[in-house]
Amino acid sequence: MEPGTDLSAVTRPCTSPLLRPVQTPSGERRVWATFSHGQIDLDFRLPVEDDRHQLHPFGPDPPVLDLLAPGIILITETNVPHRENIGYSGAGDEAHMIYQFSLPSLLLHTLETGESRYLMDWVAGLEPPPPGCIFFNFIASHDGIGVRPRGLLPDAEIEALLERMRQKGGQVSRREHQDGSQTPYELNITYFDTPSAPPDS
Repeated sequence: MEPGTDLSAVTRPCTSPLLRPVQTPSGERRVWATFSHGQIDLDFRLPVEDDRHQLHPFGPDPPVLDLLAPGIILITETNVPHRENIGYSGAGDEAHMIYQFSLPSLLLHTLETGESRYLMDWVAGLEPPPPGCIFFNFIASHDGIGVRPRGLLPDAEIEALLERMRQKGGQVSRREHQDGSQTPYELNITYFDTPSAPPDS
């Protein structure tokens, strides 16, 4: 990737630079590193150079992993809105296991309020993944409890949930947008710290 490329639309909570300089036979190049400089992203659609510096394009949709490691399973860990997230499976020829990042916040909301309709509406609306793909259901990760259920929970419900967690000692990680505004990204709290008294009936 060329220096000066506009990366302002990229959503990521990491503080390390998105592009990592590496030395190649053709000189210094910058590679995409979403999570850290120790974990680079590869795009097999791009051509590569052999030791004679000749380009060998893989083609638009190469089955590279099927050729190199038959039976391999790709897992996405993409904390993006639900519709975008499930799109990572393509037609069953891209990611095979997809983290359900909408589940943790919907489950936490249900446990906190005793109201399950938002969770149940989301579950009822899930389309089956393509053949050979599955959803990876989880309720939290080492980063915290994701809170990006926009369109699945009303904004007022999200804000009320965040406030409840703050009152219990939780912290809210936010992502900053290009215009300087911020939106909630993750709750830094465990389920052990979240139990509430049953809501009034």
